[in-house]
Order: sequence, then structure tokens, then C-alpha cells
Amino acid sequence: MSPGWFKFYLIGAVGGITPTAEDVFYNYACIHSALMLATRAPIENFVRYSQNYVNPEVPDQARLIPKHSDIRYRLLSDHWCNTWRNVELSIEDETHEQRMGRHHFGDPGSIRCFFGRGGPVYRSPTFQHPADLTIGHWLGLGEGTSRSEAIAKLGHHKALVALRLAQFDKPVKYTVDVCDDEIVDQIERGILKAFPWQGYFAVELLQFTSKKDGFKFTELYMDELKASYASFINPATSHSVYGTERVVLDFTDENPSTKMPLPVFFTDKNSCEYKAQKDDWERPLRSFDLLEGTKWSDYQADTEREERKGPKALDPNGEWSG
Repeated sequence: MSPGWFKFYLIGAVGGITPTAEDVFYNYACIHSALMLATRAPIENFVRYSQNYVNPEVPDQARLIPKHSDIRYRLLSDHWCNTWRNVELSIEDETHEQRMGRHHFGDPGSIRCFFGRGGPVYRSPTFQHPADLTIGHWLGLGEGTSRSEAIAKLGHHKALVALRLAQFDKPVKYTVDVCDDEIVDQIERGILKAFPWQGYFAVELLQFTSKKDGFKFTELYMDELKASYASFINPATSHSVYGTERVVLDFTDENPSTKMPLPVFFTDKNSCEYKAQKDDWERPLRSFDLLEGTKWSDYQADTEREERKGPKALDPNGEWSG
């Protein structure tokens, strides 16, 4: 199995009940992050989590790999874990479903996942997170190419990219994570099988501290790198996203500029955060069982009946009906 952190990536688009990018970014940056900081599952299982706010308007002629998909991806996140079991527990843990699983934003039909392992291939000494430009490449298997063959060919490509980045001599970090046969076996035997993960064998991140540097690099080496990709990926099932990074959690020693302590919610039971969050949010719902013989399940049924009947209307006599 490949060395490095176990990771899973998510990409998603705008949609659902929050149709604007601004609404999705607010849910993503503020609400989702706040829930994460006070939920056991991610804090105990993630060692790093970052978000990238994606701009789908970057034209194909400026990309090393085209957008390909008609989906207007807006979100890219990566989650780092120490072990494969941590990846599974971050989803399996009951606190994930109780707190974070109920928060929906964006278009659920657009979500794509990648599970893999790897790490930095090249990092210049002057690079610091967060990246001003993250170029994410989701790499699909070439026609008739096995996963192991594609990963072997990826090795030659990584060496070429690292060489060109060293020659470019700007602040940059180049990361590659692969989903090899062993990880596929782990996915197929566990809870993650239900996620939309199929089709990708690697995710590649090129992260620059300057957007100008990032687009200059792709311009300089466009033809050479495109030819390299063509030798081992399927362009019809590969795509790219371009975004700006925000680091939400980082408990590793890998990035001193963004390393953080644990949230006080988990370290100080006398803190405001702990006392405000410790009360089960479902407790007030159960209080319906104490009010005039009403049960919460009865209230739910009444509410569902009202929703099925549809909205009430104001009749000509000024009375509500429906």
C-alpha cells in the first residue's frame, strides 16, 4: 500500500435548497466548519481538513485537464487520517449522523468521493498553506488500463511534474494520492462502498501561493504535461477543479503555519463551548412527551399530515382554509 496519510476527498456543486454560490460557501465555511469543531467524529479521526472554494469559470484552454463534466463544481475538500479505520469511523461514529449528517447544502447528486493514500511529491521550501490556488486533478483509468498499471505510469508523470516545478522555482506544493487495489478491497468490504467513489485511481493537487504563478506554470509546460497525462488517464472520466484553500483543522506537524491545538470543547469542560454544546439537541424534542400527554411521534405525524395537505389558503370570507 502507498505510504503517507489516508485521505478522502469530496467535490460538490451548487444546488438543492441553496442555489447560489454565496449560500453554499456560507454553509460550507461557517455552519459546516462550526459543526465539525464541536463534533467528536471528525475531531477524533481527522488530523487535517481543508476546504477549497472552486471557480468553475476557468476556461478549458487554461487547464491541463479539461473540466469535462457539465457539473459546475464549487467545493473541494480533503480529509487526512492516520489509519484506514479512522476514515471509516469518521462516517460510522454516531455523532457524525446526529450532528453533521443532518446539515445539507449544495447539490447531493453532484457529490463525488475519492479514497486513497499518499503525500507530497515536491514542496518548495518557501511554500506555506493556505494555497492561493489549488489545482485538483481527478484522474480516471485509461481505456484497457488496470489500476496497478495506471499507478505505475503515474510514477513517471510525478517525476516529470516535480522536475518542472523545481525548474519553475516558485512557492508550490505537489501532492499525489492513489487508490490502489488494497484500498479498493477495504472500500468494498466496508461502509464506504455506498459512497460515489468509483472511477478514479488518483487525485493530484498542485498548490501555489500565487494564482499568477499557478497559471504561469501551466502555460509554460502545457503541451508537455498534457502529453504525459494522455499516456495513462482517460480524459473522458478525468476532470479538474480550480480553487482557493482554507484550512479548517490541522493537528499535524507537516505545516507549522497552520498547526492548531484541539478545540477547547474537547479539552476544557469548564469552557463556554463545552457547556453550550453538551446538552443533547434532541432533549427539547423529547419534552413533548411531558406536555398534556402529547408524544413527539404524534407531533411528527401531525406535521407530516399538514405537509401532505399542502398550504392553507385565505378564502373569500377572510378565513384560513385547506
